[in-house]
Amino acid sequence: MLYVGIDTSLGAHVVCAMAADGQVVARTTVPNDQAGAEQFVAWLHPHAAPYARLAIGVEATSVYHVPLMEWLTQTPDLQRWQPTWYVLNPKVVQKFRETYVDRGKTDRADAALIADVMRFGRVTPWTPPDPRYAALQVLTRHRRQLSHLITQEKNRALVQLFVSGGSMPIRRSRFSRTSLG
Repeated sequence: MLYVGIDTSLGAHVVCAMAADGQVVARTTVPNDQAGAEQFVAWLHPHAAPYARLAIGVEATSVYHVPLMEWLTQTPDLQRWQPTWYVLNPKVVQKFRETYVDRGKTDRADAALIADVMRFGRVTPWTPPDPRYAALQVLTRHRRQLSHLITQEKNRALVQLFVSGGSMPIRRSRFSRTSLG
C-alpha cells in the first residue's frame, strides 16, 4: 500500500507519498486547478507502480480539497490501484500531530502527517458522494444555513421589539407563518 497525503490550500496541493514502513517515497507540489490535478496523477503513476493499492487522503480544511477529490475519485487513471479515499477531520490530524514533538508545522510536514495518519489506520475511509447529487447537496446545505440565519435574525428582532417596548410580551405571531423557519 502506498499512502498519499495531500495538504491543500488555495494556491497549491503539497503531496507526500509514504510506504507502509513510514519511508517517504516522493514529494511534489501541484497547482490547485484542473491542470494541477492532472499533473498530480501523472506524477503519481511511476511512484505507485510498485504498489498494489493506494490510500489517498486530505485534511478537510475549508473547501480547497473538494474539486481535487471529486476529480480524483472519478478519473479512471487511478482505478487499477483500487484507491481508498480519506477526508480527515482536522481535529484528528491535529491530535496526531501532537504525538510528534519535533515536527514543524509546514505544508510538507502536514502532507507527510496526513499520509502517516492513514498509515496508522485508525481513521474511517471516505465514500465519495454521487456526482449526480453534488449540486443538490450544496443547495440543500445552503438552504439549511439560510434557514438558521433567518431564525437568528427573527430572534434579534423580537429582542429589539421587547427592549424598545418595555415589558411588551414576546409573541411568535409578530411574524407570519410563512416567514417562520
